[in-house]
Amino acid sequence: MICSPILFESIVLPQTQNQVHLPNGQKVPIAFSGTIKFSPDITLHNALYVPSFNINLISVSKLTADNTIGLFFLHTKCILQDLSK
Repeated sequence: MICSPILFESIVLPQTQNQVHLPNGQKVPIAFSGTIKFSPDITLHNALYVPSFNINLISVSKLTADNTIGLFFLHTKCILQDLSK
């Protein structure tokens, strides 16, 4: 779920109003979904734009399923590595 519309390369407007169900029971509206390109080789498909969020939440399993990458978590950073090169 992404909080900034400028990150989207393409968008798809929903046919009906959809919502995200949060762990606290709250429901928040999804404005649209779309594609975000982190680099020429790393793309996240079907990302959700949720205007009420003020942070970006990215699914690691979705990101690695959509791309041939590995993620390495260190104490102060996360490194994305393209495994096809």
